[in-house]
Amino acid sequence: MSNLKKYLEFRKRLAYKLVTSYGLLLILFITIAFNLDKFDARKFSPLSAKDQIFFKNESFETGKSLNLDEVFDRNLSVETPNGFDVILEDKKTGNLSGVNQSNIKALQFFYLSITTD
Repeated sequence: MSNLKKYLEFRKRLAYKLVTSYGLLLILFITIAFNLDKFDARKFSPLSAKDQIFFKNESFETGKSLNLDEVFDRNLSVETPNGFDVILEDKKTGNLSGVNQSNIKALQFFYLSITTD
């Protein structure tokens, strides 16, 4: 009879350990799943006022120094003096011009995420 009690108690402890282990793992995985989106690099943060002013000035200076109509028509890939790519969009058709082919996938993702919002 004592062997049966030991066996039943062992089963209870084993079941308890398994349930608690699976419960803790489930809680861990749910916590990870809900926090993974915080590490997503594709989310964009708003630009600071200083950065907005810098990029507006950069755009203005680029517009003054380049013939943007010719750049768009010839689909040229040009850079600003600070090393930024000049990408132009036709508002009527939505066509893009001046896209560097090495960055095309990232630009397509960015452009699609903005147009679908």
